[in-house]
Amino acid sequence: MTTTLSELQASLRQLRANRTNESVGRRFYTNGFVYFVEGGAKCWWCHHETLEAATEMLQLFSIQKTAHTEKFKQTMAEQLITCEKCLVAYYAAKNVLYKRYCEVYDPRNVELVFQSIRAWDSQCILLQFSRSLLPSSPEGRIAVIDALAGAENLLFLPEVEKATCSFIDRCVERGVR
Repeated sequence: MTTTLSELQASLRQLRANRTNESVGRRFYTNGFVYFVEGGAKCWWCHHETLEAATEMLQLFSIQKTAHTEKFKQTMAEQLITCEKCLVAYYAAKNVLYKRYCEVYDPRNVELVFQSIRAWDSQCILLQFSRSLLPSSPEGRIAVIDALAGAENLLFLPEVEKATCSFIDRCVERGVR
């Protein structure tokens, strides 16, 4: 099974027009999974054509863990560490989605979903720093940007703050700019 970009975009329009229709929702999330995960899409967030669909796929953080949701999250984590522009766009899109969802859904429920997303973000950051990153590598730069992108990453997550500072210390010791 394959999903084209136009099919993904059409299913997103249908989802937004029929939020309460479960079959429309299932169709969008299936199309999104096939397009982003099985289709091997490279950049999800920095291209206007896929940004809105990728953002809407964050709703998967609100449902029970399944093999598909975990595969989506794993693929998204791998994708975000390969493109600095995607990472920046991801954080911006997350903020827009939060505000939009608070207008549509109970803000307490929205906060629960976004707590799950923030916890996942911090796990991804810690995983990045646990790897043997070279201070001058693109992956090292992206990991620092990831840690700095959300204020809560450094302010409220001591393990992320410690890993970030340790990496920056290594960069300073090696004279990396």
